[in-house]
Amino acid sequence: MRSEELDRRIVVQTPVETQSSTGFVETTWTHYMTLWAKYMPQKTVQKTAEFQQASKVNAEAMTVFKVRFRRDISVKMRILFESRSYNIVEVRELGRRDALEIVTRAELS
Repeated sequence: MRSEELDRRIVVQTPVETQSSTGFVETTWTHYMTLWAKYMPQKTVQKTAEFQQASKVNAEAMTVFKVRFRRDISVKMRILFESRSYNIVEVRELGRRDALEIVTRAELS
């Protein structure tokens, strides 16, 4: 992967569960790492859910971030980019540890 493709800064966050004063478990997000990435917005992915009828297909707008290969990014994490949160849906290895494609879905505010 050429370095000039990686022209955006993203923040990868990891969840931290804490117990509130009322006894409930709350999930907060903490900074894990900052990476250079290639931003590929709004790739449409056709997705069918088990609870939907077989004839219905739900098209979701997905955003893909391409980064240098790492072993420590998982679907339990999320990405912050331009003040917006993106839940990681899938992490794909490209080539032989050349890069990662991180497929995300924007969080609803």
